[in-house]
Amino acid sequence: MPAEEKLKHPLHGLFLHAVVFVAVNGLIASLWVVLFGSASDLSDVIADPATAREVGFWPIFLILGWGAALLIHAGVAVAQSLSPSARRARRDAKRREANRRKIEQQVKRGRAKGEELLAKTAHAVMEGAVTAVNSLARPKAAGAGANDQTAPVPSGTHWVAVMFTDLTDSTGLAESMGDEAWSNVLGVHRRLVRDCLGKHDGDEIGTQGDGFLVRYDSPTDAVAAAQAIQRAHADKRKGRMYMPDVRIGIHAGDAVHDDGDLIGQVVNLAARVTSVAAPGQVLVTEQVADRLGPEIVLADCGLHELKGISRPRHLLAVDW
Repeated sequence: MPAEEKLKHPLHGLFLHAVVFVAVNGLIASLWVVLFGSASDLSDVIADPATAREVGFWPIFLILGWGAALLIHAGVAVAQSLSPSARRARRDAKRREANRRKIEQQVKRGRAKGEELLAKTAHAVMEGAVTAVNSLARPKAAGAGANDQTAPVPSGTHWVAVMFTDLTDSTGLAESMGDEAWSNVLGVHRRLVRDCLGKHDGDEIGTQGDGFLVRYDSPTDAVAAAQAIQRAHADKRKGRMYMPDVRIGIHAGDAVHDDGDLIGQVVNLAARVTSVAAPGQVLVTEQVADRLGPEIVLADCGLHELKGISRPRHLLAVDW
């Protein structure tokens, strides 16, 4: 117990003394009424203490003696409470208590900052390790795959599979999480997506915010990459890391390659398919589904009206 808590105001002891005086003498007077006198006799003594000897109220001597002691205690307590040394002692005790609380608050704030710094350091170390592993796994020998972006696709019209990815409610998440936290989450998401694209021969055509536009020569590769992206995000969540849901749409058809860009209705339709996908879902059009092997499980989602598209499209969900 701190020393300042032991230092009490002198009047505190006087108050306790008075309470005990009243309680004990009240108990003794009650016993006298029960054993020796009556309630009327006690009323007479209270009204005129001089009648105590006549009715044999012997507790009067204890009450008077103790009362005198209580008066002496009261005088001493008042004098102590008014003395300069007592007032200084109480002020010092209050200052010490205020300082103690201030130190405790500073210790708590320092502990919280230390824990936050430790968490940020651990997160940075983990992200650095992931980046290092990805950088070691990604390089390929020159000319060893269709994902080598140093080899541009010739201009002209080509049949391709187009995939769009989109983070669900990214605007609301960015606002609620704050710029720094959202930047960290978005960085992890982008590394996961690019790692999956590299493993399944996808050409990243462009990004818009948190979304990716990717070109594949094979619908099978596009679907495999989409499944890998969803699994990678799910694995992060299992590891107690927050990752938002991704929705993915895939369509296939002829598109025009022009100076590294991809132009055509196939791109627009893939974007519309993505917009109707549910969080964590991979949706494909019938043109993509017709070219997938039996090992890929599909769920029929029926016809969907797509914004800006003249007629409904048959969509299917990929089990990942």
